[in-house]
Order: sequence, then C-alpha cells, then structure tokens
Amino acid sequence: MARDAARTRKRLLDAAERVVERRGIAAAGVNAIADEAGVDKVLIYRYFGGARELLEALGRDRTLWPEPPSDPEAARSPSAALVVALREHALAFERSALLHRAVASEMAGDDALGRTVAAAREERSAALAAAIRDRYPLPHHLDLPAAVALLSAAVTYLSLLRREGRTFCGLDLADPAAWRRVEKLTAVVARALLDTPDA
Repeated sequence: MARDAARTRKRLLDAAERVVERRGIAAAGVNAIADEAGVDKVLIYRYFGGARELLEALGRDRTLWPEPPSDPEAARSPSAALVVALREHALAFERSALLHRAVASEMAGDDALGRTVAAAREERSAALAAAIRDRYPLPHHLDLPAAVALLSAAVTYLSLLRREGRTFCGLDLADPAAWRRVEKLTAVVARALLDTPDA
C-alpha cells in the first residue's frame, strides 16, 4: 500500500512538472495536472491538499535551486569557490525548464512554487557564504552576502534570458562565445571583491 502511495505521489509530481515546463505555472491547476497524470483529481486533494501544495512539494522534491559546491575547500581562493557555485547555478538553469519557470514566476508574482524555490535559494546562498567565510580569509570591508546576492542575481537573470535565446546589452546569450565572456567577467568581478587584501 505504501509503495502504491509513493508511486501515485511521484506520478502526480511528474505530471505537475510536465505541465509547468510546457505551459507555465499558471496552467498547473488541479484539472490540468490530473489530466496529465491520467488520474482522478481527487488524488491530488488526497495526497497534497490541492494544486498549491502539490507545487510546493514539487519545489522541495526536485531540489530546484542548486546546492552549494560540496567541497569549497577544493577551490584555491574565495572567488574560485564562488565562481564554481555560480557556474553550477547557470548549468542548473540550462538543464531545468522547471527551475526556469519557477524563478520567472517568482519574479512576476507570489506563487507556491516560486516561494519554495526562493526559500531554497535563501538557505543555499547562506550556506555558500558561510562555507566561503569559514574556509578563507576575506577582506574586512567585504559584505559577502551582498556580493553573493549581486553575482547570483546577475547569473540568474542572464540565465533566464539565455534559456529563451535572448540578447542583453548587445550580448547574444545563446551564443556560447558570449556566455564565456559573461563567465570570464563574473570571475574578474568575484576576484576583485573577494580576493583583494585589505590595505
């Protein structure tokens, strides 16, 4: 019985993910998800309580926001640790249409999946900053949470546009050469912020 319940929950989560990826979060209502899963909508209420709770569970289940690097000590400097995390962040957007939709939706309004992703972002950004702070000496003047926020926000926004094949300030973000320029400058900015010794 428990195995059937787990299988049904997964089936509903998978269906919700497909609906969100193809049609967006606004389309992920009880009827659309039940149709996609090929089940009666009463199962959504039974297992999750409703579409909102199902989307929250989807955000938690799929671990949308990338984890900080598991071994920040492998990086040779604080900026290198941050750049590795930001590169993983950009790759997560490239791999996951669901993450893309969730963050775009969060930016446009306040929905269940967006709030879940935002909570994961806050938790993992704090963990990344703590890992860097604990491992490396940092300039006394550095506001590390602000540095992480600034660079992460830039990578997030540009990654959203990249996935849509958009241009930003003359950079064709779908062009790998343009994206390498973004990555290179991100590393330069990270070094200037995190690796500059105090005078």
